[in-house]
Amino acid sequence: MGGKRMLIIITRMYTNQGDTPLDEFVEQNFFNQQNPNQLHAVFPQIPNNQTERIVVVIHGYNGRFNDPENEPGKATELIAEAIRDAISSISVNVNEFTIGILFHPHYGWRNFPNRFPQMIKDKLKKQKNINITFVQQYSSSMEGYDKVQKLAQAVRTSSFEKEFDDVWDFFVKKPPIEMSGAIRRLSILKHRIAHLFLPIDIDLQGLTETGFKQEYWDEVVEAWKGGKALDTLRRARQLLYGTGDDQDTVEKIVEEAKRYAPEEVKGGVDQAWQSLSQLLPNVEEHPNAELHQILTDLGCREKRDDVQGKCQKGPNPFHQWFVQLIEALDELRDAIEQAEGGGSRRE
Repeated sequence: MGGKRMLIIITRMYTNQGDTPLDEFVEQNFFNQQNPNQLHAVFPQIPNNQTERIVVVIHGYNGRFNDPENEPGKATELIAEAIRDAISSISVNVNEFTIGILFHPHYGWRNFPNRFPQMIKDKLKKQKNINITFVQQYSSSMEGYDKVQKLAQAVRTSSFEKEFDDVWDFFVKKPPIEMSGAIRRLSILKHRIAHLFLPIDIDLQGLTETGFKQEYWDEVVEAWKGGKALDTLRRARQLLYGTGDDQDTVEKIVEEAKRYAPEEVKGGVDQAWQSLSQLLPNVEEHPNAELHQILTDLGCREKRDDVQGKCQKGPNPFHQWFVQLIEALDELRDAIEQAEGGGSRRE
C-alpha cells in the first residue's frame, strides 16, 4: 500500500506512569522511570516532508485518560487533544498522511466496545482534512498483537518499514467488531424465532386451560393442519443455520464473534452456542421425541387425546422447551457481548 501513512498508537491505559511491566512500548524505554513525564514519542525522531511512514506513540498510562466510571466518552476529548498535540509537534504536512489509530483501552472499556472508535473519529475530523482510515483496538490477548510487538522493537532502528506495513495491513483489513450491530442482528433473529413458536405456545396453553374442549381443538387443528406446526422447526433451523445462501443466521453471528474475540472468551461463546444448538439441532427430526410428536399431531383432528395426555400429565413439554430456547438465545447474546468487550483483564 503506497502513500504517506501515520500510525498513532495509544498504549495501555491501566499501567502506572513509567512502569515497565505489561507494556511493550514502555519496555522499549519510550516512557521509562527516568522520563515518566514524556507524553508521546515520534518515530523517526526527525521526520521531514519526504518521510513516508511515521509512528506516533501516545503514553496512555493509568489516570491520564481514565475517568472514575471507566467510560471512554469522558476520555475522548483528552485523547483527541493528546493526539492533536503530538502530531502538531511533527514538522510535516499532516494532511498529506492517511492515519490509522490503535488504542489499548482500560479494561473497564470492555463494557463500551464500540463507543470510542466513532467518537474519536468525530472529534478529530473537526480538525480540517485529517484522513482517518481506521480506529482499532489491540491487546495482548487479540490477534495481531505480535505485529505490534515487533513494531515496538523496530521503531528505534533506522528502518521499520516492514514492521509498520505488517501492522497497518493487518488492522486496516480487520473488520471492526460492531457489537451493537451483532446484537441488533441477533435480536432480529430471536424475534423471528419467537414469532414462529409463540402462536403454538399460546394455542397449547389455551387448550390446556380449557380442558381441550372439542370446539377449541377444532380451531387449532384448522390453524395447524398440513404439517404447519412441524414446519416451524424447519423454518427456525434456517434462522439458526441457514440454507447455504447469503441470509443472516445465528451461526454466522457466532462465527464472526469467535473470529475476532480474545482467546480467553471464545469458550463462553462456544458454550452458549452449543447449549442453543442442542435445543434446536440441525437435524430433520427433533431429538426431543415428545416435542416432535406434539408438533406432528397438532394438525390432526384424531390426535386430541394424545396431545392432551402429553400436555396435561405434567409441565407442558412444548412450553418448557420454548422458554429454554429463548433463554439460550439471551445467554448467547450475553456471551457475545462479553466476547466483544474483550473478556477479563488479560490485556
